[in-house]
Amino acid sequence: MKIIIVRHAKVLIKNKKIYANELKKAIEEYDITPIDTNIKDYHELVEVANSCNYFVSSGLSRSVDSLALLGKEADSIDKIFAEVESPYTDKKIMKLSLFTWGFWFKLAWYMGFSGGTKSYQESKEEAFEASKILIDLAKEHDSVMIMGHGLKNRLIATALRQQGWIENKKMKMDNLDYGVFEK
Repeated sequence: MKIIIVRHAKVLIKNKKIYANELKKAIEEYDITPIDTNIKDYHELVEVANSCNYFVSSGLSRSVDSLALLGKEADSIDKIFAEVESPYTDKKIMKLSLFTWGFWFKLAWYMGFSGGTKSYQESKEEAFEASKILIDLAKEHDSVMIMGHGLKNRLIATALRQQGWIENKKMKMDNLDYGVFEK
């Protein structure tokens, strides 16, 4: 059995400067922004996709569109695979780049600040549930590919390892990078 976890293609969003209280809106914009379809050197990933029997997506357009980029369509869409929500604040704090605010809020999230979203512990539990769904699909279809999101993918990967799955190809946080888990 094999589970392949892939991070979606790059999203075409500008890393503009925003106030802290604008992060939630910026993330909502990120969720509907198109992906970069001018990708080079992803032929290996197309071959990997062609070896899979079942495809799963989070349902966010960047995941659905990334599967389409590989010539595939999701057999199953489930919001449990969506990216971990970033905490946010309503306080108008200095302007920093979107990605800098994202980094600082995710760091605060790891340290216990959930700011209107699921806590780190709740997100780990959700990722464990997501891993069980993928395991069941792998049992049924032998191989499954999930087109997901950076941090959620990491949490799912940890859950798979905890359940005895072997990571034969380690994934990075790069767009369209993937990890291979087998049992």
